Amino acid sequence: MGEENLPAVETKLKKDTEPSITLSESIFDESTLKETKKIEVDEQRRKDFSETVHLKEESIYFDFSKTHVSNNEYKNLLNDLKFKKLQEKVNDMFLGKPINFTENRAVLHTLLRDHNILEELLCEKSEDLTKRIKTEGNNTKECCESKNKEDEDDECKEECKCKHENCNCHTEQENNKGLTDEECNNCSNKEDRTKVKEELVKIRDFCEKIHSGKIKSSTNKKFKYIVNIGIGGSDLGPKVVCESLESYKIKHLKCYFVSNIDPLELYNTLSKVKVEETLFVVVSKTFTTLETMCNARLALKMASKLLKKSEKIVSDKHFIAVSSNLEEVTSFGISKIFAMWDFVGGRYSLWSAAGISIALYIGFDNFSKLLYGASVMDKHFKLNALKSACTMHSLIEVYYTLLNYNNKCIVPYDYYLRNLYLHLQQLDMESNGKSVKENKKFTDHSGMIIWGGVGTNSQHSFFQLLHQGTHKILTEFIYTLKPELEFFTDGSHHTKLLSNCLAQAEALRKGAENEDPHKLFKGNKPSITIRLSKLTPETLGALIAHYEHKVFVSGIFFGINSFDQFGVQLGKTIATKMNDVIDGKTTVDHEKCGCSASSIYAVDQIIESKKKK
Repeated sequence: MGEENLPAVETKLKKDTEPSITLSESIFDESTLKETKKIEVDEQRRKDFSETVHLKEESIYFDFSKTHVSNNEYKNLLNDLKFKKLQEKVNDMFLGKPINFTENRAVLHTLLRDHNILEELLCEKSEDLTKRIKTEGNNTKECCESKNKEDEDDECKEECKCKHENCNCHTEQENNKGLTDEECNNCSNKEDRTKVKEELVKIRDFCEKIHSGKIKSSTNKKFKYIVNIGIGGSDLGPKVVCESLESYKIKHLKCYFVSNIDPLELYNTLSKVKVEETLFVVVSKTFTTLETMCNARLALKMASKLLKKSEKIVSDKHFIAVSSNLEEVTSFGISKIFAMWDFVGGRYSLWSAAGISIALYIGFDNFSKLLYGASVMDKHFKLNALKSACTMHSLIEVYYTLLNYNNKCIVPYDYYLRNLYLHLQQLDMESNGKSVKENKKFTDHSGMIIWGGVGTNSQHSFFQLLHQGTHKILTEFIYTLKPELEFFTDGSHHTKLLSNCLAQAEALRKGAENEDPHKLFKGNKPSITIRLSKLTPETLGALIAHYEHKVFVSGIFFGINSFDQFGVQLGKTIATKMNDVIDGKTTVDHEKCGCSASSIYAVDQIIESKKKK
């Protein structure tokens, strides 16, 4: 199609597109441009392209060595981030500046797991802190100040030790200085800090009362089932965390998640629980989200019918809400309300009251450990973002994005992490699935398509494509060193599991020659490997926080806003109009509605189907 025939907006898009670094520019080695570079990994390269983050007794090891990027290419990418003022933008995020530039909002999910707030919760009893917040408000004293200062000093010293030759870490840290916890405390919004602290205390008190049976159902039963009703970030993050930490759950509790507006999901869930022992957790910032509110109303209706009690009693005794819209929640009949804030996006909200199902399922102590793990990764990132594992991970992905690898496959070799990729899919694709930069120019590169599955099952489904297919794919392996169920087997199962994980990464790299082209493995395919010493609340929290920061760094590189999501709105608007037509609330002029003949035909068929009932 000639450019003169393109729609006006598409013509503008072509004209306003600002290309990312092209393959002929200064970043890439000649062997990269000619596609002759082989992935070779000696011990020095392993050291140069790996990083370990320690969390008390546990650790996470990131291995980026089985990739094509050279030291020179990595340095060029890093210089680009320096030019784009990475550390300054990281500091701005932690200080609560409005880095969500399209909506003029702060991005403070890191405040939800603030190290000092967590230390204070450990040091003070819940009852005492609650009393002091009521009487002293914003003047609550920080009881662990000296301990935090010691921790911060140790962290700074550790971060300044660089394993690379000709290290200029000290000089760079002066020029690209990260923030200490104390600086964040002094500069960040004190009111927001107090809100977060109060909400954590409120969550802890509520969880303790549910677990002890002080809060009971309308039939005076102890709650044994949690049903979380939410969608997007109000579902995926908490659901994946609960699955991943199943071995830490409170023994008598079961947790289910309902997100889809398809009533089959709610029906199927209700068939698994005893409603008289069920607590429904409705999570929606606006409390107007279509799917969530339809499911919440249906759940209330069905629970009321099964319990033979009024909806007013059931909503008060069996429902809690996490929302910022108090008016809508109160109108629904829910009295137990937990807060959400505009400075936390949905896909970053599992650390907040939106993750209360996590705290209920695994206990508040373990929920605190999840937050603690994330706070350790926050420190690792904010003290020197340029030298962090988060930035290295981001730049490896950026490198392959520029080389037209448009998708990444995540394969955890751990059953509990089987659906982790679904949360990371939303985190990455909703954050960086954009095409417009801060300067309002279009870009031809942004986030990757994220997909995956669990090992070893995936080896028997889509690994054929990874090894011998035509698509350019970056593969990411995740495994845990220590098995969860040592009492269940002699360890041989876990050894076989890990052997398969490592073998697949090596097979992608090495390939195999064969005179029969059908049996030829070209190899030279890149992969990333992430090793958790053990799957614990701390290591999981650190891992998810790592991915959050990695996404942020990639957004900075491409010049896009990782914290809005306007792409979800158009479909909702059209769906509302179609729903009104199908329900007979309005008529539609087929010639003027702008819908395709295909959609108009489908709508007409639905209307006819409803008439036949």
